[in-house]
Amino acid sequence: MSRKKGFRHSEATKKKIRDTLKRKGIKPPLPFFNNIGKYHPNWKGGKTLLVKRIRGLRKYWKWRLAIFQRDDFTCQICKKRKSIRLVADHYPESFSKILDKYKIKTIKQALSYKELWKVNIGRTLCKECHQLTDNFGWKSIIKKPPQIE
Repeated sequence: MSRKKGFRHSEATKKKIRDTLKRKGIKPPLPFFNNIGKYHPNWKGGKTLLVKRIRGLRKYWKWRLAIFQRDDFTCQICKKRKSIRLVADHYPESFSKILDKYKIKTIKQALSYKELWKVNIGRTLCKECHQLTDNFGWKSIIKKPPQIE
């Protein structure tokens, strides 16, 4: 059964749904418009903006270039060179885990934390190999990613 675009329940139907959920002891879900920002279940304290701002800093780009130059613009897993899209990966600990671990909440704190900018905590990867790592995207949040068969 697919929902029609723009379909709205009548107020009487909404009341029946709420009463049924209440009778079963289920807390009704929040409407979508109340489920944004800090009320969303995936909210991590507003760190997305901080991460984007840090990755836009000149110091970050210098760190990234230093990683690429050290590794001779070569992916450290598949050994492909230059003609592919390269990514500077924080390794062995992911960028967001470092921010969480040391409670970095501002650009000033990030700039003053010297461990974040050391070249030896990074590696050069191609985009495809980076997607296979444990600290890519949602994999860093979930302990063990689901196995696809």
